[in-house]
Amino acid sequence: MRLRPEAWYQIADTLSENRIVALIKALTLLEQYPNFKAGSVAPVIWLFRRLPGANDRVELINWILSHTDNDYLPFGSSNHGAKSLDDYRQRCEQIAERSNARKKAEEERQLEAKLRKANEASQRLFGAIRRKDVKAVEALIAKGADCNVVDESGLTALEYARSLGLGHLFDTERP
Repeated sequence: MRLRPEAWYQIADTLSENRIVALIKALTLLEQYPNFKAGSVAPVIWLFRRLPGANDRVELINWILSHTDNDYLPFGSSNHGAKSLDDYRQRCEQIAERSNARKKAEEERQLEAKLRKANEASQRLFGAIRRKDVKAVEALIAKGADCNVVDESGLTALEYARSLGLGHLFDTERP
């Protein structure tokens, strides 16, 4: 049951399509016995791959899925416990949807974190300008601080910096 794929390919090359299908079915049933479990290296996978037009053989795929508890049959990757090709496709679709939802949620989380950091940098900008801390102002701008944010007196950070002679820190064409 654990021969290398090449050995099963050689066997398949000597058999007719009908015999390969019969062997696939026999090996699928044999895997139900404890001493014959082969998991991700099951011969059914290699024989199935050698079968011409294997992925178009819906009847055979349905038969294998309905007669196996090996999560890797017949494709060599997880069948997600499906018992038919339609079930397999539906489960793959659900998995893809969940994966996309997780990816979207992570992107949103990262964007929110970036906006939060930029907002925090904008709030700290006034203190750095007040202290005339050029390096801190530059660092806050690099973090996304908005020079147009308004403080409690109604001045933007840019206007406040200009009033203290630091307006040059916000010039986009600085050396």
